Amino acid sequence: SNIMRRCMITQTPTTKPTADIISVQEFWNRKVERLKILYTYGSISEDKFIKDMVNLGFTKKQIIDLYGDDEDDNNDD
Repeated sequence: SNIMRRCMITQTPTTKPTADIISVQEFWNRKVERLKILYTYGSISEDKFIKDMVNLGFTKKQIIDLYGDDEDDNNDD
């Protein structure tokens, strides 16, 4: 019986969990930023980028308006 009590005591956690809790908005913002970085560095295709951004709530028109102008900017000689 004493042994069982000692085992139970040693099994109790001695430290508090270190996980951070973030808001839904912050989680969404980080997902968007991650996709933008992956696309910028060529880690994902344009089709995958658009598909994933649509899954996060953007429309195709919003994505093209925001990121489609990049190609036009490079031709301003």
